Parts: sequence; C-alpha cells; structure tokens
Amino acid sequence: MTDVQTYVDEMTAAFITGKQDFGKWDDYKKTLDKMGLQSYLEIAQGTYERMQKQK
Repeated sequence: MTDVQTYVDEMTAAFITGKQDFGKWDDYKKTLDKMGLQSYLEIAQGTYERMQKQK
C-alpha cells in the first residue's frame, strides 16, 4: 500500500499544480488498478466490516 499512497500523493500534487493534465486521469486510474488498488480496497472493506460486527 505504501507504493500506492506515494503514487496517489505525487499525482494529486501534480494534478493540483497543473504539472499533470487532467486528460491523463484515465491513465492514472489504470495505473492504480495495475498496482492492485482494488484488491487492497476489498481487504480493507472486509476488515472494516469484521470490526463493525465486533462492536
């Protein structure tokens, strides 16, 4: 997840400052998919749901 967070941070700054064109947004999302973001989100969601059941 560290690699994903670093990428997100860098790209967020690049989009905000104009160093990265918003026309590259789809490429940004594809890169996140290749980095395994969806798998991470599924694991995190499962963990969250288990924690909620324990309350």
